[in-house]
Amino acid sequence: MAYNNYNNSGGYGNYNRGGYGYNNYRNSGYSRGYGNRQPRKRSGAKIKMMDGNPVISAWRKNKSGFYSLYARPYKGTKDRSSKNGKNWMNLFVTITNRTTMQTHNCSGLFDVDRRRLYIKDLNMIVTEGGQGGYFGTHIRRRR
Repeated sequence: MAYNNYNNSGGYGNYNRGGYGYNNYRNSGYSRGYGNRQPRKRSGAKIKMMDGNPVISAWRKNKSGFYSLYARPYKGTKDRSSKNGKNWMNLFVTITNRTTMQTHNCSGLFDVDRRRLYIKDLNMIVTEGGQGGYFGTHIRRRR
């Protein structure tokens, strides 16, 4: 069994001991810094208040394309309060897929106190929370 002795004694087939094998490359200084980087950002949002009305712009990147959102109030949009005391505004939302240039117009509810836009038709949410905002799927917590 000379073949097995050759591989276990540091021959060409041994990547775990010395030499320029896979484990040494992975632990070297060249590749060490790349594992500590933060993952690439996939969405962002900004909410600006102009004359007491919110204007929202957001973007999202996924496998199916690059999406941009623009939300603004209707002509007669007013601040309404619900039974439980939350303040809401109805906004006109335009979502554009920048890769195919298709647009989708819908309505969204803006929570004035928490500064969040809910798009119930698409089950999406836009918020400034996090680093640079979030525009994506709304995951509802069960209580």
